[in-house]
Amino acid sequence: MTLFDDILNGVEHRFCLRHPYSNFKKKFGGGVVISDLMMGAAKATFYACWEKKMGELRNINPEAYNWLIGIPRSSWCKHAFNIYPRCDVLMINLSESFNSTILLAKDKPIISMMEWIRSYTMSRFATLREKLNAYPGTIMPKP
Repeated sequence: MTLFDDILNGVEHRFCLRHPYSNFKKKFGGGVVISDLMMGAAKATFYACWEKKMGELRNINPEAYNWLIGIPRSSWCKHAFNIYPRCDVLMINLSESFNSTILLAKDKPIISMMEWIRSYTMSRFATLREKLNAYPGTIMPKP
């Protein structure tokens, strides 16, 4: 039993993949092949794809394979996530998400970049508002 199980019984706990990945990288090095296999295994949406990536990793580095097998799949592998939360995000860090989103605008002059970010943010909020208005269920319980 972990502390999460004691305090939040029945609540699913996932890792931000950034943290296990940085531990993995410290322990087994930052080689492109090994880290690509670890990320590929984490992003696999089907068990067979995960098994294939992990098999390739086992052939290249058995220690890395054993280390990853020791971590519960439901906390870092997309294929093993519970579908109830309806969220399959692997990297939870907001700044990483933001930086990957504005990659297209980073090479523009500052005013153009800020305009791109403003228009992207406004359209994103509008899209989310439309989805929220179309959702038939209750989002949160009423106080």
